[in-house]
Amino acid sequence: MIYKILSYLAIIAIGYLLKSLKFLDETEGRAFSKIVIYITLPAVIIQAVTSVKLTLALFSLTAFGILTTLTLMIAGFLIFRRSNIARGTKGSLILTFNGLNLGLFAYPFAQLLWGGKGLA
Repeated sequence: MIYKILSYLAIIAIGYLLKSLKFLDETEGRAFSKIVIYITLPAVIIQAVTSVKLTLALFSLTAFGILTTLTLMIAGFLIFRRSNIARGTKGSLILTFNGLNLGLFAYPFAQLLWGGKGLA
């Protein structure tokens, strides 16, 4: 298991190094991001959901995730509601307050730690 974690960390380090060296320009980077978001991520989710027998017990993980997300979004709303930030920016901050953008980064680790059941 430690080998897999180190492999993921090595991939992240290589990605950071390539970014530092400006290996891809901005247009290529956006295209690569679209491939990851619109092709790779849905494929991982579909593979995880179809390879695991969904049971009622697994839905407790989903309920916990929803509860955590709602709690963090409410906390973000309460923190930013009196600020003088533009409405659109405030909404973006509230949505990102719960860390949903970490999903792409965390999926390989979640699958490694909890297997397909935890990811599904």
